Amino acid sequence: MGCREPFAVDFDHLHERMTRPALAEDLKIVHMENAYDLLDCIALSGDRVANYLGEGPYNTEDRPLIEFRAPRNMSRVVTEFRNLQRIMQYRNFPQGVLASWGASPEEGGQRVRTLQRYYEATGMVLQAHQYHLLSQVALEVDLLKRALEINPDDRDAPFLGKRLSRMVDGKRVDW
Repeated sequence: MGCREPFAVDFDHLHERMTRPALAEDLKIVHMENAYDLLDCIALSGDRVANYLGEGPYNTEDRPLIEFRAPRNMSRVVTEFRNLQRIMQYRNFPQGVLASWGASPEEGGQRVRTLQRYYEATGMVLQAHQYHLLSQVALEVDLLKRALEINPDDRDAPFLGKRLSRMVDGKRVDW
């Protein structure tokens, strides 16, 4: 998701919308059970987006570069590894994306600290996925465990750990 103009999110409004039963049920399927889960998906914001993208051709409706290049890069471990590496290189904490963190400075500060836990744990999960691509199971497991130590509420680390366990045990991995 992206936009040309800066945008700002109100934490309380985001939380209220995400707890609506129909939306909450849909979001749970993709491990988005609270506002922190969603905010933690913001990998790049502000100037980091332009730095990440750099110079190059635009993907437009009349020049759909991605549509024709993507199939050549699917299932390529090197491409996925490099993409993760670049995202981690430019990833930034999304604090500036929120216009309001809460009704009081104390509440806002607590929410920022909580999101920092999510952000740090997600960095570990991204690194773990790189080790997964390299079949370095011990390093992957270590990073997933560290992610859960940092953020016990992380939803991706247990999911990936279960996937890894099924793979190591030779069982089919359900997606």
